[in-house]
Amino acid sequence: MTAMFRKTLLKNLDELIRLEPEVDAFLARHNTPAPAAFRARLALEEIIRNLIDHSPATQRIEVRLGVETDRLVLEIEDDGDYFDLRSAPEFHKSQPLEERRPGGMGIQLVRSLVQEIDYQRLPSSNRLRLVIDTPPCQQ
Repeated sequence: MTAMFRKTLLKNLDELIRLEPEVDAFLARHNTPAPAAFRARLALEEIIRNLIDHSPATQRIEVRLGVETDRLVLEIEDDGDYFDLRSAPEFHKSQPLEERRPGGMGIQLVRSLVQEIDYQRLPSSNRLRLVIDTPPCQQ
């Protein structure tokens, strides 16, 4: 059976700050391996910070976090304008700083933290689904 955490946030930093210890407690209650818990917290923070900082139309952010036998499934749904992070250009860290376009590092970080990224545009919202594998703990 899947354990599920759900929370709806208003788009502001205080809401994100209050969310973090709740997510930590949920992951700890379900004995999530530390590396997977770290990846989930960081990916969640990056996505929500991007919505707060770069999505003026977003007002509401819904977070769902499922703990399954061998993976974590994060779903972030927002009521903002269409944005599929899978289509965002790659961040090229090898380019000289003055040639880089602004932004993109957070998206690249999220891509490196997860094994799967899925996106759906619903009638009035974006739904992002991220999957993080949770291999068994080593004894």
